[in-house]
Amino acid sequence: MPLLVGVENGIKKGFTEEELDIINGFAFGCLMMSTETGSIEDIKEFRLMALEMNFLSGIFNRTFFKEFLTEDMVTRMKDAEWYCNVGRTTKTRFNRELKRRLYAYHKNAFREYMEVNNND
Repeated sequence: MPLLVGVENGIKKGFTEEELDIINGFAFGCLMMSTETGSIEDIKEFRLMALEMNFLSGIFNRTFFKEFLTEDMVTRMKDAEWYCNVGRTTKTRFNRELKRRLYAYHKNAFREYMEVNNND
């Protein structure tokens, strides 16, 4: 199944080509797969989940993405019926998954650290 992401007829809805390159792009769709966010219900929650997952994954430059994905941008996306064909999760489930990923990263990084120190 192809990844469908973005706003249809975005130029007519007031988005620039540059904005559409991001919100209709594959990288943004991958980020939304990670957050399990296929639609925008709560603007602040959507933004926070996207920023948190991007902070962890580094799909977009963190500073750029934080400045780009403002509440105003998310509001415009919601009004334009932005969509991605991925599931929808709750903030609670998202937080649980984020904690799982952070702990898995920590375990791997710590294991590597210990292996390096054991070779000394």
